[in-house]
Amino acid sequence: EILSPSDTNENVWEKLHTYLDAEVQRVRLVDPELKIVTVHRPDSEPVLFNVKQTIADDPVLPGLTLAVADIFGTKKP
Repeated sequence: EILSPSDTNENVWEKLHTYLDAEVQRVRLVDPELKIVTVHRPDSEPVLFNVKQTIADDPVLPGLTLAVADIFGTKKP
C-alpha cells in the first residue's frame, strides 16, 4: 500500500487490518514522504526499513531482495 498525503492514520490502519484480517501474510506500507517501508505480518511487530536497508529473506516470497532505495529511485547512502 503506497501512502498518499490525503491518507489519514485511521484510513491506513483500517486498510492494514482489512488485509491482515483477510489472512494476507505481508502488508508493506510505503511512505514516499519519509522514504520508509514498514512490513506488517500477522501476530508480529511491524518491521521498518529505510533507504539504507534491503528487504530480503522473506519466506513468503523466497528469493526476493529489494533495496528500499530502489523503491524511491534514490541511491543507497
